[in-house]
Amino acid sequence: ARAGLKDAAAIAFYDASQVDPEDGRWMYLRGVIARDLKQNAKARADFEAALKLDEVYLPIRYRLSDTLVDLGDIDGARKVLERTTREHSDQAVGFAMLGQISMRQKRYTDAIENLQRALKLEPQATQLYKTLAEAYTGVGNAAAAKEAEAKAGDVPPRLADPLVIGLYGGG
Repeated sequence: ARAGLKDAAAIAFYDASQVDPEDGRWMYLRGVIARDLKQNAKARADFEAALKLDEVYLPIRYRLSDTLVDLGDIDGARKVLERTTREHSDQAVGFAMLGQISMRQKRYTDAIENLQRALKLEPQATQLYKTLAEAYTGVGNAAAAKEAEAKAGDVPPRLADPLVIGLYGGG
């Protein structure tokens, strides 16, 4: 995968999942590679299988949610993230993603609430202020939108995913 041989990586992770079918990491990494290959239906199946095997590794839920959005299942993505934020209320990225989904659904009040929770948990995630400004605009609060826009930056919420970092390198 690191060398760009994604088809070969897909075969290797398939083989690994056959050798150790109870290890959700292999299904998760199969899903990551499938997304890279633009095979979102396969990625969804792999992420759902990984989640059944490993409910603890949060990046599975985040990548499943992204995949569901790409497949047009916004409500499915919302359900995954709502469960995640209930069970892991200390993780900013879940609230940030839920805020993004709320924006897509024009649920501006929900977006504001979720983005504010994400920023409370991770104040350095200044990228969220741009979306927060859009949400404030959606509810007609121009002053709050202007204030949020002034704080907007380019730092996204942190997603700790050592498996993908190990797969592609970097850190």
